[in-house]
Amino acid sequence: MASDLYYFYYTYGGDNSYYYGYGYATHGTYYSGETYNYNYNQSGAYGKYYIYTVNSDYGNYSDAGKVFVNDYYSSKTGTSYIPYNYSKGSPAGTSNLGSESDYINTSSGSAKFNDYYEA
Repeated sequence: MASDLYYFYYTYGGDNSYYYGYGYATHGTYYSGETYNYNYNQSGAYGKYYIYTVNSDYGNYSDAGKVFVNDYYSSKTGTSYIPYNYSKGSPAGTSNLGSESDYINTSSGSAKFNDYYEA
């Protein structure tokens, strides 16, 4: 049985930082065009996931749950970064949206991010 491939972006709400990515989920978990409000984040705003494309029956069933973050934009630096795990070909999370966590390397050092903490 195959899993669905979906593409998303996440915004922190109170700030202009965001990240883009994709993941694999069991069929019917996410739908194109949907918005998911998530928990409050460090800025005190609701973060939001936007699903903008879903390709049905795309990946292997064993891929279901994996989340990859391939672009992080920091409003603090005005720069986009390729996250560490993605640069190594590894998922940032393994339990669908909300499980992702990764790092970016900035001029001031390594900064962790997830759906709560901005880098």
